[in-house]
Order: sequence, then structure tokens, then C-alpha cells
Amino acid sequence: MLLLGISLVSWKSKKQETISLSSAEAEYRSLRKVVGEPVWLQRLFDELIVPTNGPFHVYCDSQFALHIA
Repeated sequence: MLLLGISLVSWKSKKQETISLSSAEAEYRSLRKVVGEPVWLQRLFDELIVPTNGPFHVYCDSQFALHIA
């Protein structure tokens, strides 16, 4: 789920394409894919000369995935 302020920009749910050997690895792969969308959105805003307030926040509840990242 990607929010811009309080507005929902996008939401996606799908089955993973690869097989992970651990839940930590699966969480990390998901986290890595999630980060791509705000990066794309930031670049779009830069092209359109739309000001943004600071970095995007990505939340993850898996300490193992955060440690890998």
C-alpha cells in the first residue's frame, strides 16, 4: 500500500514468483520490491517539478529482513 499524505496511491497483492528458503528471505524480497515503487514515484515528481517533503517511509515488522537489508 502506497500512501501520499492520507490518500491511497496504489495497493498490490500477488503471489511471489520465487521460492525462498526462509520467511526472512521472503520478507526481504518483498521489502526490496516495495521500495521500487516510491523510488519511481519520487523520480516522477522530480520530472513534474512537484515538491516532496523528505524521504519516503517504509515499514517492516520482520527484524530479520531489516537486518539483511
